[in-house]
Amino acid sequence: MPRLRTRTRPTRESTRAAVLDCAQTLFAEKGFHRTTVEDIAAAAGFSRGAVYSSFPNKEQVFLALLRRRLASQAEIVAAAVTAAPPGARAQTLGRTMADFAAREPGWTPLLMEFWAYALRDSALKAELATLRREVRAAAASTIPDVRGPTPAHGLGDTAIALLIFALANGLGMEWATDSAAFDPTILPLTIERLLASPANLQHDT
Repeated sequence: MPRLRTRTRPTRESTRAAVLDCAQTLFAEKGFHRTTVEDIAAAAGFSRGAVYSSFPNKEQVFLALLRRRLASQAEIVAAAVTAAPPGARAQTLGRTMADFAAREPGWTPLLMEFWAYALRDSALKAELATLRREVRAAAASTIPDVRGPTPAHGLGDTAIALLIFALANGLGMEWATDSAAFDPTILPLTIERLLASPANLQHDT
């Protein structure tokens, strides 16, 4: 007698992962607004109900994707900075972040699209603000390992993290708009100067 195969249902974790993988591709191709839950479900091979069983709406899909992306990037940055000599860590941080923009030039415009949308929804804005604070706090905790023991320009580590993200996002938009403006040295050099101790700056001048 032939043995009957038992069909296994995908786990909640595997469903979420598949949804996020397909959503990432669709958001990159079509943008946040033009991508629908139906599009994501079809690409993942699930029913719309299966997507909604993991995420209440498209906004939460994007936020989950953003969290996953930021966590992955944080691991890459941490590994690169840790492997670099102490004197090269600031430039290593900048180069690694510039590499993200070079590999996926469409990501920053996509983030800005969602960001502008979230600002018009108080609940979504609050969620995004919480996520950004968490990311900045995590980044700020690593700043001493990058800059060394001397505070830079009297700025706190949280302020430095905020400036670095603002620089990266702003440059990402400029580079996405005008590819001729891309220069992978801008961010590493700027971060190096930002994190330089006042004594080093005086010596340079």
